[in-house]
Amino acid sequence: MGQTVLNEYKSLPEEVRHMAVWKARKRYIGHVKFVGQLYQVSLLNDKTMHYMLGRLLSARDGIDGVDEDSVQCFCTLMMVVENKLGTSAAKEPEHGELMKSHFKALVALSENKALSNPVRCMCKDLLEGRAKVGNFFVLID
Repeated sequence: MGQTVLNEYKSLPEEVRHMAVWKARKRYIGHVKFVGQLYQVSLLNDKTMHYMLGRLLSARDGIDGVDEDSVQCFCTLMMVVENKLGTSAAKEPEHGELMKSHFKALVALSENKALSNPVRCMCKDLLEGRAKVGNFFVLID
């Protein structure tokens, strides 16, 4: 979730701001799940998904921080689309390289102490789930 959205809520009282931010985050996650479902029914293509995943990974909070909301959205979207996206990555070398870069970034995020524990655990759960189904090829160079 962008800083501009959070800046809109700064003028609100603390008890109201907390609920407004929570609702905005819930709405963002819902939008991400919807986009994933659009991809699942082939209304969005692989190139668009890789672009969106890359944008979510590159989101920054401040000068040197990582935007936790974007990481959470990345994990949510990847959980929805990873099977179909992984299948296409196995067929297309270009998409396979993009998947490798996404998962390498995810490994780094799962070890990033600047992220909160729930977000790091979400990254680790995604990596562990990927390893369990045998599609961990994307982490191998």
